[in-house]
Amino acid sequence: MSRWWNLFREELLIESRKSAFAMMSVIGLVIAGLSLFFAYRYHTGGVSYLWLAIIYLQVLVPTIYMISSLHKEKRRSPLWLQLPLSGWELISVKYAVTFVQTVVGLAASIGMFFWVYQEEKSGIGITQAKLIDFDSVTQETQYLSNMLHGQGIASGLYFLFIAFSMSVIFVLMYVIAWALKHRLGSLRYPAAFIIMAVVVGLESIFELTPVYASLFDWGTITIIDSETFSWGELLWMGINIAACLYVISWLLDKKVEV
Repeated sequence: MSRWWNLFREELLIESRKSAFAMMSVIGLVIAGLSLFFAYRYHTGGVSYLWLAIIYLQVLVPTIYMISSLHKEKRRSPLWLQLPLSGWELISVKYAVTFVQTVVGLAASIGMFFWVYQEEKSGIGITQAKLIDFDSVTQETQYLSNMLHGQGIASGLYFLFIAFSMSVIFVLMYVIAWALKHRLGSLRYPAAFIIMAVVVGLESIFELTPVYASLFDWGTITIIDSETFSWGELLWMGINIAACLYVISWLLDKKVEV
């Protein structure tokens, strides 16, 4: 556990010292400053929409970070793969760092959204410009506010679940291609895509069977507004993600060549 914790702290430290991280921080500050200026100056509601879009686009952050981080380790190979940790420990460190960065990014984005929303809401220009449907922004604001106060917290957890589930699928495809590098060369990425497509297709067929319905169609819950899911469906998704993570760690241990 101490080795895992040391690698986790080192990974966080390395990410914070990256020139790309510094550049993104500067860009973020510039965007925040411009957002406050336009929100205070024009009161059109457009800036609130911009930050609302930024919040929801962060569903892509885990995928982007994990793929870029693994690509970096691939270039540095074999250093990362020769660390005295299993594939499961290596990939879990990456995901722990990704989780921290995603939560920090979401917190900063939601904070900026509330700030510019209050600025635009206080201006009379909202009713004059009519550039957007500001009522929809107000509804989203209420939704986020309720979630931060503990109401509808399942929606926030579901957002993170979808974000990380999507990243696991793309990471698995990337690691499969990595493992096939010396066997298929430039064809490794199409091959990895075909493998994943076949697996997803077989799962989709299984999900239409009575067996799936009897095993996983139970415990209906409301996630977002009137959109409903079942606990069984979430369990099935969790099983899939666990299986994907197992295959990723197994490939890192046994098939990825250093």
